[in-house]
Formats: sequence, structure tokens, C-alpha cells
Amino acid sequence: MSFTVLSAAYHRNGVFGTGFFVGLIHDHEVDRKLLITWFPDYSDPGNEVLATSQTRIAVIDPAEAAGGNVHMHPQDGRPGNAWRGDLYGDAARAIRTEVHRHHDQLLGRTS
Repeated sequence: MSFTVLSAAYHRNGVFGTGFFVGLIHDHEVDRKLLITWFPDYSDPGNEVLATSQTRIAVIDPAEAAGGNVHMHPQDGRPGNAWRGDLYGDAARAIRTEVHRHHDQLLGRTS
């Protein structure tokens, strides 16, 4: 898969919420922007191994969502806005790497 990370961030849902990475990528194979949300499994202390059974990745086309298409399956003559999260593990890891790189820059740990 060929992709470019356009934007990346880390969020959490409220004070006690589960943290997650979110990023906007350009998937060159389908020539569209996709929004990826990854809730990583923190059972691995280094969080470096991403087994298929551990992935919790949501993928949507933000342009379709902005137009009201949040459906998994085709509806009203429109295609579904569902993408296989298991195919975007590399993009999710790239988003995490970008977030960590940005945090390191903010903390003055890299140039």
C-alpha cells in the first residue's frame, strides 16, 4: 500500500477516556483521503507489536462522511463508507510515529 500521512494527532475521550491516534492519509492506490482512528492495545509495554487480533482501527472517507455517508454498506445509490481496518495497520503505525516525532520536536529531543 502506498500512502502519505497528511496530519496526525493523539486524543483521549475525556479525563478517563481511552486514548487513540487519529490521522488523515492520502491512499495513493484508491486516490482518496482516508481518516484513520486507531485504538492501540497497550498490553505490550513497548507497543511495538501490532497483531491482527489486537487492532482496533476505524477507516472512513471524510468527504463521504461530510456528505452524510456514514453507512457501512451501499445505501440510497451511494457506496458504503467502510474500509478494511486490517489493511491499514502500516498507516496506523506511521501515524503513531508522526505523533511521537512531533512530540519529540516539541520537547526539544530532536532537531
